[in-house]
Amino acid sequence: MALAILALGLVGLAEAAVNTLAPSVNQRIIPARGLVRIISVTIVLMSGSEPLSKAASGWIIARIGVPPVLCWAGALEIAVSTVAFFVPVVRPYSTAESQPSA
Repeated sequence: MALAILALGLVGLAEAAVNTLAPSVNQRIIPARGLVRIISVTIVLMSGSEPLSKAASGWIIARIGVPPVLCWAGALEIAVSTVAFFVPVVRPYSTAESQPSA
C-alpha cells in the first residue's frame, strides 16, 4: 500500500506541475494554426484519465479515509504549484509597458 500511495503522490506532483506550465509553454511553442488541435487532444487525454484517477482515489480513501487524503492532496498541490511558478519558462513574461516601443 505504501508503494501505491507513493506512486499516486508522484503522479499528483507531475500533474500539478504540468497543469501549471502547460498553457504557457503550449502558447509559446505551438504555432497558432495547430494550437486548437493540440489543446483538444490534450483535453481528451485528460478527460479519459479522470476515471482512472477516481478509481485510485477511491482505493486510497477506503484505506486511510477522506480527511487525510484531502489534506495531503491540497498540501501537495499548493507546494508543487508554488515550485512550478518559479520554473524559468513561466517567469519571463513582461507587460506591454516594459517592452521597447518600435
